[in-house]
Amino acid sequence: MIRLIQEKDLEKVIELFDDYRHSYRQEAEIEHAYDFLKERFDKQKSIVFLAEEDDKILGFTQVYLKQQSSAICLSRIGHASRGRCLLF
Repeated sequence: MIRLIQEKDLEKVIELFDDYRHSYRQEAEIEHAYDFLKERFDKQKSIVFLAEEDDKILGFTQVYLKQQSSAICLSRIGHASRGRCLLF
């Protein structure tokens, strides 16, 4: 199932978010990653969708609204748990 993230899900998605950061050769910073996602959640700076099955989070995508001079665009980042391929 794909659904919007809720505040109670933030701690559950942090491991996947940190794995995403590792794919860009970033060091593990769980607290910083949590604060980053929490701020975006609280201030509605992005929208996060979760993919889950049997109460296990399999992946996520984070959508940002960007403004450009001639248009409003959406951009996203996402990550799936190891061994999974998710299309959003």
